[in-house]
Amino acid sequence: MSCSTPTGHRKVILVGIDSIPATKADAQRQIPDQVGELLREFTDLVEFTADAVYLDVTYNKFDIPFGGRVAKMIKSEIKRHMGLQVSIGMGPNKFLARLAMIQARPNGLVIILPEQIESFLADLPISKLPGAGTITRQRLGELGIERISQLAAAPLQLLTDRLGQRGKNLWMLSQGRDNEQVTPLGQSSQLVEETTFTATTYEREEILDALRELSSALSGRLRRRSLRGRTISLRVVYPDRRQTVRTQRLSDFTDDFPVLLQSANDLLECTEACIIGVRELGIGLAGFSGEAVEQLDLFSAVELNKSQAV
Repeated sequence: MSCSTPTGHRKVILVGIDSIPATKADAQRQIPDQVGELLREFTDLVEFTADAVYLDVTYNKFDIPFGGRVAKMIKSEIKRHMGLQVSIGMGPNKFLARLAMIQARPNGLVIILPEQIESFLADLPISKLPGAGTITRQRLGELGIERISQLAAAPLQLLTDRLGQRGKNLWMLSQGRDNEQVTPLGQSSQLVEETTFTATTYEREEILDALRELSSALSGRLRRRSLRGRTISLRVVYPDRRQTVRTQRLSDFTDDFPVLLQSANDLLECTEACIIGVRELGIGLAGFSGEAVEQLDLFSAVELNKSQAV
């Protein structure tokens, strides 16, 4: 598989439909299928929400390493094939992609690069953060926190003492960190195996040994549950706590250890793991046939203080 996509951050696009041609009175019901078919030409990681569509184009079918170029192509193609005006936001995660899309409206395109996150968020009010309801904003206001930049600068311990886990979650978002994955319809359930090294690992053989153990454990869990999936993901956390996620859609459903291991090895080649070292590894399988498993957000078990630094 080709690996020209840069590592270090994801490229998530959110497409919001602004207009519907007047000649299509009931087009609203048809749009999701039409848009979905077009978007899947770029990536299989397409997730519909009530009002927009997310795509993860970090690794895309055209092997384009520049997310901004993909976003422009999508906007142009939707206009050309469907006559629709859309607003598109792109960022290193779903949270930032949504903020960018909102700013892009109407009929615009806004891209947030990793180096722009702090300045983009700085002057925004706390209300822009998911989960910052009236009571939460009131409690933060008592601490003199009204802007995202103020929240980002606040001591984490103070926020967790005042708001518990919600305080930690909001603090992470204020840093521009969001690990929520783009989850295609029918792939909301997934099984994950992870490992954390006691110290940064640089040895290729040690990394490959860990992948063998993870693939074997994942295969065993799949077979015990009579599950076969076809979308495999590899997550790598680097020594500086950056993380990258690589995803591959298999040609067929599988629970087979050799297939999982080979795919994981292929995805590993699309990371910097064997160059700059690894602290954590994780393998996930989604897109199951037959009976679904319980909801397991990909790699959500990772502690928030070890989350992605975009």
